[in-house]
Amino acid sequence: MLPRTFFCLLFCSAFVAFAQNPVGVWEGSYFLQNSKKYKMNVRLEIFDSGPIMQGVVSTRGYSKGMVYGCDYVVYGTKDGNRIRMSNLNVRRGVVVSKEDCEFFQGFEVVFPKNDTSFTLLKGKWFWGNGWADNFTVKKTDSILSQSAIDDFFNYHMERYTLFEGNGVMLATNKRPLKNEGALQVDSSEVIIDINSIEKSEQDSISVLLNNEPITEIVSLYKKPLRIRLQQLNQEVSFFVIISESKNRKKIPLQLTIRQNDIVKEYTVEPGFVFNTMLLLKLKQK
Repeated sequence: MLPRTFFCLLFCSAFVAFAQNPVGVWEGSYFLQNSKKYKMNVRLEIFDSGPIMQGVVSTRGYSKGMVYGCDYVVYGTKDGNRIRMSNLNVRRGVVVSKEDCEFFQGFEVVFPKNDTSFTLLKGKWFWGNGWADNFTVKKTDSILSQSAIDDFFNYHMERYTLFEGNGVMLATNKRPLKNEGALQVDSSEVIIDINSIEKSEQDSISVLLNNEPITEIVSLYKKPLRIRLQQLNQEVSFFVIISESKNRKKIPLQLTIRQNDIVKEYTVEPGFVFNTMLLLKLKQK
């Protein structure tokens, strides 16, 4: 599976709030169609990915002892002191059906231009019929909840798995990393042999270590690739294999990793959608 922490780093640049950047958790309420009979509590968990704002939204109402509401993944952009975010995916409906949850279109919030320590956002909540409800939220935390991270992670996993099933080829630098394991190593030489299982002429790969290329594009059709890693000094090193094939959706590979008397083997499949990652964790002295 993909490690949540590393996966989220591909999509969100921070989980804390910066000056004039409303990253964090915001909680408040609005009255559905301005009726005080139907108060909806709302929780916005906003983070960014460079120019794109992303987040998770939850709404909950209470009626006759029953809790109802919807959870969403949202995205949008920040223009000056204004953020507009749209419903990207309904994660769940509580008592309410997902179809009814789709009626929510998105929201817009405005924050003070010259106040870098703002704690209050005011905005509008937009519905599919063109109606908009006014709402206000107050900042309650700078760190996203685990449930929001899980919803965000699971949505993107579903999206990328769908890409994979449909044979979509993503650019190599746009592919998320599928973690195949974590290996404890010391600072002595690590030898990694990468062998094609099916021996196809299309089996070409490249390899990164900590985001730096350590090979050119290499064909594995005639012989395995051997890599020697000298004196690893980072607490965790990210060893990544990228499929460079233009024709094969996945390349089945056998990895054999040796250090001193320790030998570990892994079967991996980098492809059109996912790059393969192995974590090398340096033993503490």
